Amino acid sequence: MDTLVKEPVRDIMLVQLAREIAIDHLSTDAILQLYSLSQEEWSTIKANPRFTQVLEQEILSWQSATNTAERTKLKAGAIIENWLPESNMRLHDSQETLPAKVELAKMIARIAGLGMDRAITGEATEKFSLVINIGDGNKRELVVSKTNTIEHNAND
Repeated sequence: MDTLVKEPVRDIMLVQLAREIAIDHLSTDAILQLYSLSQEEWSTIKANPRFTQVLEQEILSWQSATNTAERTKLKAGAIIENWLPESNMRLHDSQETLPAKVELAKMIARIAGLGMDRAITGEATEKFSLVINIGDGNKRELVVSKTNTIEHNAND
């Protein structure tokens, strides 16, 4: 490795490299290519006791029971990311049916977060609450939404 690389920067790179290896969603060769490392540099890094220590910690952290949700989310995301080039080809393939293309386009838009409205994300739509304080200390609350009908009695 370059001896001119400052120690904190090199340490951060070792942690990032160890995390990538612990996650195990890319091959070691792909990770080395991602970090522009030669086999010689990789051999030097693997022999570094600091790297070995960081790698062990990252593996333990990644495989811990409390990390299941994050691990699953990241792996699912990696699967989707690897599938996107195929989905792009199928979206532009003249042999694919229009309904299949439309569904695929909807899915890709959902993944990208395009066209998301509040109803899909679970936020309230067209709903408000009105609280009326009457002088005698009584409260009357009226919750109105698009699907509710407001009923009232003029004598109340």
